[in-house]
Amino acid sequence: MKVNKLLAAIFSIMLVFTACETEDSLEITSPEAALELLQPGVSNINLNFNLPDNPAMTIVWNDNLTSGASGYTVELAQNFLFENPTVIGTSDSDRFTLSVNEFNTVVLNAGGDAFDPFVVYLRVSAEGAVSNIVSFSVSAYSEAPPVINSPTDSSSFAPDQDTPDDIITTFDWTDPDFGSNSSVSVEYELQFAAAGTDFQEIIAENTGSDTSLELTHEQLNSIAVTAGIDAMTTGSLDVRIMATITMNGGNMVRMSEVVTIDVTTYNAGFAPVSWGIIGSGYNDWGNGGPDGTFYSTDTPNVFVAYETLLNGEIKFRENNDWGSNLGDNGADGTLESEGANIAVTEGTYKITLDLSTSLGTYSIEPFSLGVVGSGFNDWGNAGDDAKFYYDNLTDTFKVSTKLLDGEIKFRINNDWGTNYGGSGGTLAQEGANIPSTAGHYLITVDLNNNSYSIVEDDVLGIIGSGFNEWGDAGDDFELTEIQPDILVGDIVTLVDGEIKFRYNNAWDNDFGDNGADGTLDPGGANIAVTAGLYRVRLDLVAGTYVLNKIQ
Repeated sequence: MKVNKLLAAIFSIMLVFTACETEDSLEITSPEAALELLQPGVSNINLNFNLPDNPAMTIVWNDNLTSGASGYTVELAQNFLFENPTVIGTSDSDRFTLSVNEFNTVVLNAGGDAFDPFVVYLRVSAEGAVSNIVSFSVSAYSEAPPVINSPTDSSSFAPDQDTPDDIITTFDWTDPDFGSNSSVSVEYELQFAAAGTDFQEIIAENTGSDTSLELTHEQLNSIAVTAGIDAMTTGSLDVRIMATITMNGGNMVRMSEVVTIDVTTYNAGFAPVSWGIIGSGYNDWGNGGPDGTFYSTDTPNVFVAYETLLNGEIKFRENNDWGSNLGDNGADGTLESEGANIAVTEGTYKITLDLSTSLGTYSIEPFSLGVVGSGFNDWGNAGDDAKFYYDNLTDTFKVSTKLLDGEIKFRINNDWGTNYGGSGGTLAQEGANIPSTAGHYLITVDLNNNSYSIVEDDVLGIIGSGFNEWGDAGDDFELTEIQPDILVGDIVTLVDGEIKFRYNNAWDNDFGDNGADGTLDPGGANIAVTAGLYRVRLDLVAGTYVLNKIQ
């Protein structure tokens, strides 16, 4: 047949997109005399990345006028004029098919953006004759993974326990632009694992759609320790980005290349757990502040708390809620769900909660570490020892206090049965007295490593008509800085009146509360208090204070 007779042929084109195993067809035909194709019945094709080998597009045509002996050529262009067209295939029959993966490659090579509708134009030619044109949009996909920009491979980090909330590094990565297609969303997950373990155990940080994540010193240290890097050592972490794209055709997961970083960890201490102490013997059954905190230990499911109790009763409950609580029906140290209240007497204790077996157990043993000596309380003749508070981050005991010229030691339970002395920062049971110089200090005792430190430091205290008649009835009640800018004190006895906070028993630097809103104001108004027993907590970074009345 003559070539020009193709222009009088009956021509049809069928476009097909399949997201499943069954192929659905759309056939487009022109009346024999009109020589025009109808517009396609579909306006957009979303290529399904879950079925890369399925047919994505099938073109079928009728040729009544040419021989087709030399075959047919299928061309694609970005505009109707077919400037710089791309040959996407040939056929010796009246049918041409591209798989999902093949058509995806064609669209990307033609300049289409992944996951964004891209308009294409198709035509078929044979023996010099050209068919009419059909156009539609197609949404391709990209299997290119995210790329981590920073930190780079082999970067080294040394988290600092003195600045736990400061940013130590920012993980930043790039990924293809997903355009304006509202049917596409991407979620990122930053994954960490011990180096060389092929991510068998993953520590994950979700970032949503953000392509960066800031990590603090404390967060990176925690990740490293969780991954198995021992405290105070250097180890390596593998890091990668998992990008999950959610589309109508299903989820697509892409993984970045792995970056390896070195981390030198610090001793992060022991983390708070979900269990706590409640009762008339602790916080007036929840009316006097949150439950007492248990911390993890070296033994899984064994927790410890160091708390001062009142005469009364207690129970243990989870998440400050009665949905899960434990008592002791037989007063035998064995725990029962919804069990009886546990009677306690006034004192400072080490409380251990063992939930490692189906029958949980607990113990409550007297434990208070204090400062005694001529440098503090005339070897116990002038009052109780200065009470240490537990710092879970360093697994040490701390007290902020005023010392006198003299000597001191540290002892357990205000008794000489167990006492510690030493010299040069080394602690020794029954050791030598430690010389002291008048001043204000933060004292730290590490019973694990048999060490101590006495560092001159400002000591914040409570003064007022509600405590010590504005200083006329003795020194201020000392608060201890257990962690940077976090100060605590318990149990302080207040009377009806007013109080303020000041440093070193002097008025050079004091805090009140102008709005009675729990916010500290330098030189602010006096704080009204009513008689009772209180636990006190200050956060100097946030500039807040809490007075929890427990009785």
